[in-house]
Amino acid sequence: IAAGNATITATTQDGNKTATSQITVNRLVVTPSLLLINPGFEDGLSSGWTSDWGSNTLITNQIKNSGLNGLEIGSQSGGRAQRITAGFTAGNQYTLSAWARLSSAGSVGNIGVLCKNSSGAQLGNFYGSPITNFDAFLNKSVTFTVPAGTTSIEVYAYYDGSSSGKLYVDDFTL
Repeated sequence: IAAGNATITATTQDGNKTATSQITVNRLVVTPSLLLINPGFEDGLSSGWTSDWGSNTLITNQIKNSGLNGLEIGSQSGGRAQRITAGFTAGNQYTLSAWARLSSAGSVGNIGVLCKNSSGAQLGNFYGSPITNFDAFLNKSVTFTVPAGTTSIEVYAYYDGSSSGKLYVDDFTL
């Protein structure tokens, strides 16, 4: 069935009576399941993104990929993470992606995933290719398989602080 308008006519078995009805079929839009809370930082840092690595992160409404806000990580090494404890399955493959850019050349950033067990021991650290672009937001991603024994996943953005630049990230999906 395709989207659009249609006429449905029903006729009784003996053919003596008919009924007609006009219907509209709408296109179904399926949004991928998001395991993340506040993936575009529209609600600031207190909603979802509560793990702070280095205390140099803030919300910016000046440099973002879309919406009202984005995340700025700047001038020192550090980052932000979100801990997820439900909705994923060990052995399944997932893709994390985000839109990212740097403020200047010579800096390096990354997005990634830490998989941990119930004791907090790291079972896997998966990260994408380094973020080195500074003239425009590019979509960066990493595909990973959740290791057996994983009880939490930490999705993160990290800036290495190698120069006085900043990392900007926005619009995560998992």
